[in-house]
Amino acid sequence: MNNYSKNPLTNISFFYNERSGSGKIRGEQMGKYLGAKLNPTEGYENDLCIYVKIQPPEDYPKNSYLDIVDGVKRIPWIKEHPDMRVIACSKCAYEYLKKEIKNKVILIPQHHCNFERLTKKSEGNRFGVVGGKGAMQENVEYLFNDFIWKTDYKNREDVIDTYKKIDKQIIWRKNNVPLKNSLKIVNAMSFGIPTIAYPEIGYSDVNGFYFKANTIKELKILIREDLVYDKEKIIKKAEEYHIENISKLYEELWKQNSD
Repeated sequence: MNNYSKNPLTNISFFYNERSGSGKIRGEQMGKYLGAKLNPTEGYENDLCIYVKIQPPEDYPKNSYLDIVDGVKRIPWIKEHPDMRVIACSKCAYEYLKKEIKNKVILIPQHHCNFERLTKKSEGNRFGVVGGKGAMQENVEYLFNDFIWKTDYKNREDVIDTYKKIDKQIIWRKNNVPLKNSLKIVNAMSFGIPTIAYPEIGYSDVNGFYFKANTIKELKILIREDLVYDKEKIIKKAEEYHIENISKLYEELWKQNSD
């Protein structure tokens, strides 16, 4: 992926686990987009340092942030380090953290995968889910005649390729965890693909932009229906989460820490 930033922010450093999905998205992808440093081993002491889900070293630089994502196990460490500022990746995560910790918390939503702003022409009624094993925590595949579920993704292009093959997305799990976000739904929205899902708390920022099913019975009804939705509306909403727009929040954060 090329650097998209007109003015590379080389004095921002991202630290992340290269094998982690969160690290690839909020560390590697965003870092490359901004022209920032990626997992530097030196020369970052005066940078704006962002630790994506990983625990920072005890001698972390002054301008440091922990991007907690869904790393709830980091909360005890955060409480022991009141000067560590924290980044939340969703509105519900932000609200939860504001109540749970005394540290400064800021909101930077997770960008979607569709940098190229591709759209999907509906070709039928092919359902699928784009995500790991946690995306489908209850077996409902028997409800579908044609279903795609890919769990191994090497890069962003793999994710995009799967969305190109489906017409509707299904997410069936019941994770009411406040540190989650709506990335799977927003990814689909960016292509103009509707989603049916159990209404997890992490999806609160996209209320009204996906179809809610609280039970298997409701899920069956929605699967059989010809879903009526405004394709342009969901694409427009997803634009808020395009990397071009989310990157501006990092740029603003950098400016605040450079004053």
